[in-house]
Amino acid sequence: MLTTEKIYKGMFGFQVNVKTGIDLSNATTTNILVSKPNGLSTTWAATPKSPATVGILTYTVTSGDIDVHGKYMVQAELVFPANPPIPAKKLYGKTAFFMVYERYN
Repeated sequence: MLTTEKIYKGMFGFQVNVKTGIDLSNATTTNILVSKPNGLSTTWAATPKSPATVGILTYTVTSGDIDVHGKYMVQAELVFPANPPIPAKKLYGKTAFFMVYERYN
């Protein structure tokens, strides 16, 4: 899921990739929902990795995103517009996890 082996509190500039297993070409919302170890939640606005048909969301972590150590939970949130006769739909992916460590650990 990540492009680095071990993540430390305060790191940024690396990518988080979440596999969805579905074609994201028509998705109007592509978020990664994040639950932090301290119980707070946030949303990372992700983009489909090219080509969108591979079904992978990617997000580049920015300063302040990884601000506590412990177990992070992430989940894809996708919205697709109506395409008659198919109605609009909102989907969630499987929950994935990654650990963040204190520095010097």
